[in-house]
Amino acid sequence: MSGINKVFLIGHLGKDPDLRKLDNNVTNVLCPLATSEFMNRNGVRVEQTDWHNIVM
Repeated sequence: MSGINKVFLIGHLGKDPDLRKLDNNVTNVLCPLATSEFMNRNGVRVEQTDWHNIVM
């Protein structure tokens, strides 16, 4: 099965998950997830945070 990727996102939820009911009895959950990375720039520790919109 080429073209399938697996990703593990470990971070912090930005707010409570939002549960939504769609047509045909389909339910989905939306939640923002923050992941952070620390790096050194010119001897100074800098944090970079990326936000991901998760839909389940």
